[in-house]
Parts: sequence; C-alpha cells; structure tokens
Amino acid sequence: MEGWINRKAFAWLHDLPYAAFQRRNLHVVEDQANELIAVFAWQDIVRVDVEGIWLEVLAISLEHQHQGTGRAILTAAKAHLVTIEREGDAIVALVHPDNDRSRRLLSDDGWIRVGDLDGHDLMASRLPPLG
Repeated sequence: MEGWINRKAFAWLHDLPYAAFQRRNLHVVEDQANELIAVFAWQDIVRVDVEGIWLEVLAISLEHQHQGTGRAILTAAKAHLVTIEREGDAIVALVHPDNDRSRRLLSDDGWIRVGDLDGHDLMASRLPPLG
C-alpha cells in the first residue's frame, strides 16, 4: 500500500486530462492518531460496453490486516459510491492470481470472476441500490 501511495498515487490522481475525464478519486483512511490505515482509489470506466466504476486500489496497511479492516473499507467504499448516484453501477477490479486473500474478500462480498486481463483475475460486482 505504502509503495503505491509513494510511487503512483500522485501521478495517477493528476494525470490530466484522464484524471478529470475519468473522475479519479483517492480516499485515505487514518486512525485518530493520523496513522494511515487504508487507501482506496476509483475511477469511472471509460468504455462503451460497460458503465461503472473501476476499483483501482483497495489496500490496507500491514499493521491493520487480518482484523476485518479490508471488509470494513470495502463496505465503506461501496456505501460512498452509492451516495454519489452510482447505485446499481457495475464495479470491477483486477486481482493478482497469487493474492488469495483479496480474491476471497471480494468473493465473500459477492464479486465474481468474469475473466482475465493482463494476467490478473477480472472480478466484478454491482453496487447496491441507495437506501
């Protein structure tokens, strides 16, 4: 997580015009002591065959893993997306084939593997309706 933030987050968020066109968003979750707990980043899918959201990153700091934090952050991320008029939209993400925990997290949340993209599992779900 820290590696993505340090090396890629700023460039990803400020890669104009793509960042503006794709409505890229980066969310940082900190504890009360301002320590980094997690990040999630998303952008609009820019394709004619799918309308929805690309979950770019959902990462939990090492100190907060194995405590249900990933599940809580995924739930909060989806709740946030629903409130910005995205309810019912598709949401997709790539998972490295060796990342069993991420695949399990998404599967437990109802995501399904819909294909392969660049050697990664393409996982998809739908955002719930508002309310």
